[in-house]
Amino acid sequence: MPHPTPSRRRAGTGLVPKHVDRIEMAPGVVTHPIDMMQIFGVMVLEDSMADLAHEIAHACGVEHHGDSDPYHVKWTRDESVTPHRILEQRVYTPWGPVVNPPPPRPVHIYYDGGGEISPDASFFNFGAERYLANYKECQHSGDVDCLMRYSGCDAYVHPLYPADGRVLLMDVEPHGRQFCRSPAGTQFNDPGRNPWPRHGDCAPDRGNCFGSICVNDSLRP
Repeated sequence: MPHPTPSRRRAGTGLVPKHVDRIEMAPGVVTHPIDMMQIFGVMVLEDSMADLAHEIAHACGVEHHGDSDPYHVKWTRDESVTPHRILEQRVYTPWGPVVNPPPPRPVHIYYDGGGEISPDASFFNFGAERYLANYKECQHSGDVDCLMRYSGCDAYVHPLYPADGRVLLMDVEPHGRQFCRSPAGTQFNDPGRNPWPRHGDCAPDRGNCFGSICVNDSLRP
């Protein structure tokens, strides 16, 4: 796993170029169509370039900021009880569909930094899948401007009520454009954010992606 300085990396962890023969984006991946830039006279999505840099960095010893995201869940309104409630069903993990999922369980949904959202709100008229991020040590944690940080979540686990609290996002998290130099959370991930940070600092031994780049095949088996 990456450490704050290259000399402190643990041998045998991560990848170096000798492990990789080919890097390509998965078919159907939707990047963040925000900015356009010109490459050799061709206009391309700037965020697509960031996504490609993200994958190339994995081949050079750089890891995600964490690995604790629950991933995809589905929220549905349960009208069989009064008052109504929201049920959460886990649908996908990072490794694929959930096999033999447990029964849906009730959860409470909150605004980011605000109060609870009524189960009867229009947000829950359809049982859409949502990317649920964790509130700490997850792929979305750390420096918001880092291109190794995930930015695709629709909601996250409530840091004050992690067992059954969820926070619904009303904005799109920004896509990073550079490598971070610290594991510290910034902007909405800052641990001092009021009333709470979204995702906090990176997981232990993660972050400082700039200092984790390793292209020397001899440093890791």
